[in-house]
Amino acid sequence: MSTGEVQTDSIIQQALDDGKIVYVPRIMRDPPRSVTANQSTGSYMNLFRLYSPLDFETGLIPGVWGIREPNLLVGNTPRATVFDEESMGLDLILMPGMAFDRELARLGHGKGYYDNFIARYLSTAENIGWPKPTLIGLSLEEQVLDTSVIPMAEHDVRLDALVTRASCYGIDSEMTTPL
Repeated sequence: MSTGEVQTDSIIQQALDDGKIVYVPRIMRDPPRSVTANQSTGSYMNLFRLYSPLDFETGLIPGVWGIREPNLLVGNTPRATVFDEESMGLDLILMPGMAFDRELARLGHGKGYYDNFIARYLSTAENIGWPKPTLIGLSLEEQVLDTSVIPMAEHDVRLDALVTRASCYGIDSEMTTPL
């Protein structure tokens, strides 16, 4: 995984050990017509289900930028996505970024993968009746900038919270209890 981002392996492992349903991102090529792709690469992000701790250990392969992504098949069966009929939606989305500010703005890596995914997901959720997931940025302390430093365009999504090793920034207040 690239440096400069919070490592999420232990979070994913604990969630799977606790019996949570976990989806992880994969960058896809050749999007269907209903998906807005990155204009420069023709790619988009989707979330695919991990079924078990063993699947987490063996079902991921190096993907774009060397970040591990899920295989599209589990054995001979297509891996489920968050948009599949049997999905119950998402409660929480953990998001990486290059920088964050204390007003919960996020600067991604410039490809729009998370913003486009969230827009598509929220549209689907509204049609199906799923609740809006909580959006949490995961950050290294040195990636947190002062308030109102990161510009927000109309399509940018503001986080619900931002978590670092030492702090948690929320909409209403800041906690400084180490995690």
